[in-house]
Formats: sequence, structure tokens, C-alpha cells
Amino acid sequence: MGILAARLREVLDVNVTREVGQIGVPILYLAASQDLLVRGVSVRLIQRYAQSVRLITLDAPHLLLQVASAEAAHEIFEFAAHAIAF
Repeated sequence: MGILAARLREVLDVNVTREVGQIGVPILYLAASQDLLVRGVSVRLIQRYAQSVRLITLDAPHLLLQVASAEAAHEIFEFAAHAIAF
């Protein structure tokens, strides 16, 4: 099995649903509108179990931090500035 296939299998085998509900700080979820790998069901699951999730959708494919780095950085800084008061 190749390295990429092994890494993908590990990702698919992980289930931390219970742990998400124990996160006590706000969560920023950056979603890529053109992502063909991570579907909307992922964020909906996190929103169901987590206490405070801010969803930001950027016009980008998967790996949005590499493709839309300036926009992502802006959203991260904005989120952090407001989350500090938490």
C-alpha cells in the first residue's frame, strides 16, 4: 500500500465525534466551496456536536489554505480577534 493510500485510510478510520462535543472554545471551520473531497456533511456533523462553530466558506478547491491563503488568513485573524473575548 502506498503512503498516500495509508494516510487516507487512517483519516477515514478516525471518529472523534464524542471529543468534538468536549471542545470548550469556539471553532472556526473554513470550508472550500469547490472541495470535492470534504463534503458538507462534515461541517454539519461538527455543528451538531460542538458548542460554537463559525462556518466560513471560501471560493476555493480542497487545500484552500494553499490556494486562498490571503482570504483564509484574513478570516482566521478576524475569528481570533473575536474569540479572544471568549
